[in-house]
Amino acid sequence: MGSKLKGIGFSMIQPANTRATTLGSDREVVHPSADAELSRRVQNHLLSHLISSIHDLSIEAVNGVVTLSGNVRSFYHKQLCIHCCKRVAGVVQLVDNIQVLR
Repeated sequence: MGSKLKGIGFSMIQPANTRATTLGSDREVVHPSADAELSRRVQNHLLSHLISSIHDLSIEAVNGVVTLSGNVRSFYHKQLCIHCCKRVAGVVQLVDNIQVLR
């Protein structure tokens, strides 16, 4: 489902169908590209902060809700990932599924 991105071990999970209803219309429009773009922006923001302790982090975005899953080396790095993601435009909610390795 998600594809590995080069470097640190990111994977972005892109939903197959994201549906949005057009106002004043009876038809449904699929907009998966907005979620994929948000996932890319979150990933780029994390990479720009050189968070090098990330091991296998996946980013999933659906309608502005971003889910981070994976492993980091310390609680500090977990908090750094969360803080960075909350600062990305378009993130309405963040679901934290990050585990700290022992």
